[in-house]
Amino acid sequence: MNIKKMIAGLLCIALGISLCGCGKTENLSEDSTPPVSLTYKTVKIEDNGKLSVTRKEIGSTPMGEEGTWTIFVYMSGSTLEEAGGNGTQDMNEMLNASTGKNVKFIVQTGGAHSWKNDFVNPEKLERYEISDGKRKKLAELPLASMAEASTLRNFLKWGVENHPAAKMGVVFWGHGKGSIEGVCRDDLFSDSFLSLEGIKDALSDVSGSMTDKFEFIGFDNCYMGTVEAADIAATYARYMIGSEELEPANGWNYTVIGDLLGKNPNAGWEEIAKTLCDSFYNESDDRMTDGITISVTDLSLLDDVIVKFDDFANDLFVAMKDKTALSEFEKNLICSEHFGEENGFSGYSNTADLGEMVKAGSKFSDKAYDVLKAIDNAVIYKRAGKDHQNASGLTIYYPFNPRGISEYRTFGRLSISPGYFALTDIKLQSLSPAADVTDCDKSEILKLWCDDRNNNTDKLANYRTNAADNGKNKPGESSLVKLAEEPIFVNGQYTISLDLQTLKNIASIGIELYESQPNHKYNGLGTMPCSSGDWKTGTFSEQFSGKWFLLPNGDPLAIRQYLHNGENAFITQINLKADDRNIFNDAVMAFTRDNTKNTVEINETWVTSGGVTGNVTLHTGSTLSAFYDVYSHKAEKFSSESGTEYSFSGEPTLIYDNLRDGTYYYMVVVTDIYGDKYKSDIVDFSIKNGNLDFSGPIEENN
Repeated sequence: MNIKKMIAGLLCIALGISLCGCGKTENLSEDSTPPVSLTYKTVKIEDNGKLSVTRKEIGSTPMGEEGTWTIFVYMSGSTLEEAGGNGTQDMNEMLNASTGKNVKFIVQTGGAHSWKNDFVNPEKLERYEISDGKRKKLAELPLASMAEASTLRNFLKWGVENHPAAKMGVVFWGHGKGSIEGVCRDDLFSDSFLSLEGIKDALSDVSGSMTDKFEFIGFDNCYMGTVEAADIAATYARYMIGSEELEPANGWNYTVIGDLLGKNPNAGWEEIAKTLCDSFYNESDDRMTDGITISVTDLSLLDDVIVKFDDFANDLFVAMKDKTALSEFEKNLICSEHFGEENGFSGYSNTADLGEMVKAGSKFSDKAYDVLKAIDNAVIYKRAGKDHQNASGLTIYYPFNPRGISEYRTFGRLSISPGYFALTDIKLQSLSPAADVTDCDKSEILKLWCDDRNNNTDKLANYRTNAADNGKNKPGESSLVKLAEEPIFVNGQYTISLDLQTLKNIASIGIELYESQPNHKYNGLGTMPCSSGDWKTGTFSEQFSGKWFLLPNGDPLAIRQYLHNGENAFITQINLKADDRNIFNDAVMAFTRDNTKNTVEINETWVTSGGVTGNVTLHTGSTLSAFYDVYSHKAEKFSSESGTEYSFSGEPTLIYDNLRDGTYYYMVVVTDIYGDKYKSDIVDFSIKNGNLDFSGPIEENN
């Protein structure tokens, strides 16, 4: 099994859940779950348990003369422009297109500290018309965040009123991070992203000024070819364009798009889709071609996908009450197509390919073929490199590694299917070894899901917390973890006892280690699972031995645990020197330890940056360094730093041995099923010649 595919499955082996109380009813009627009426659609579970979707009517009367096009480009430059001038490059591509006078690009710029040209003012929002080989500034506005829905709404409302056309498109340009975080990062406003909910609100407002849908909504961003984005776009546009994976920085080819529409403004979507996707794929950075994807979805067929997928998800919900079935489904899913970062250092994108998810669960539902056929009908054209040949064209959120209750709240508001939302709830509960699933139904969770979406509340998110945080918990701080008694520290051993009612909400318990450095800095060395614990009594303890995973030069590695073939294994982020260039790339190394022989085996290494992603083979002479998240007490923030360069003199290997002499700090960390954490007091200790000297808990700010 490919270890890289396993990374997304940290703590994924299903161990059963306690969902929403015991019960027998699985079929939900109209009486038990009211219709969900949103600004863009109404979702209803019919008496027979089937889902129905009704969308807001926009109209079909063109807003301009036949043969005219306006493409609104919402360009948040960010580092793409600041470092590489990619926004300037794309505006030049528009300028070089043979559009004629009937095809316009209307561009709003913002979101970057600087631009690689002499006409964009980074201290203003500016609007440009680019058409027929000419560029004209139309407006200069006070600076505002491109991540705000109001900024998008003002641009599009002004645009459709002043530059209407028979066919209009919207392109979101800039960094993208998927359905949960959004698009168009604005570097001038705290690196914030425009959320899908913000896009939904802006489009809802703008649609009141329109007599026809947009012809397309496109995402010239990474990771935005999602079914959640398509669900919002389907009310306001006929087609959606997006990538499931990273996009090369040069993005779409706007010259090719402008040439096609200028020559044939009535071109059909088979031709438009093929031209756009092929030019994107063929002109991408050669180093990224193997990993890229792009697709065009006919949004008129999306609801058929959603309804059939909800049927499929309902079947899976029933099947997943068997922990063996859930484990098998997750293993299948982990080994299939999913996208984005897949490690505990860069983060988890938590997306899976929609079609591959259906295949992963096909053993448990006879609806799988119908869903796959619906997806194939809706995705009218796609291109993918050899690394993603099984990509269906759309991704879906899946909590491989949840990043907190706030993430799940966002997903709850975006989820396309109530049946699927209930299924993901099973997955989250499965992270707790103390929970049980066999006697539960989904009626209560679906009632709360409907109520939240109708009334814009968070009852579902507070279902297990009982609103315990009440807004008082810091981001990332768990409100689910309750202690039975205060932690005990005696002679280097830390013991923590959890309330028994808490256990079903706990995913893992381990120790988090830091190494003291000069100037009040601390190298984060990652997390090791607690060596002793009882999931029945809730008591866990750790007698830290002072041993850790090291490079042969003695530098400790920052580690995260994951499961490989049912056994504990680890990953670490490193800086790896390219064999043919004197530069370092970010890379991830996966390894396992043989406890009986006390040996460490490197299983796999892959590069994650520098425009190149993929597996590499370490060999004699390979040069690398450890990579640390370093906390500065003076600056009160984290930064990234590298250790000492090391070149393997023989067969590449790691060691498990005593940490080097110095001062260290560790704490017990309890992680809940949503990814939020409780952290104990800090214990400081010193190591000299392999001997540990503990001084006991200290205050966290010392």
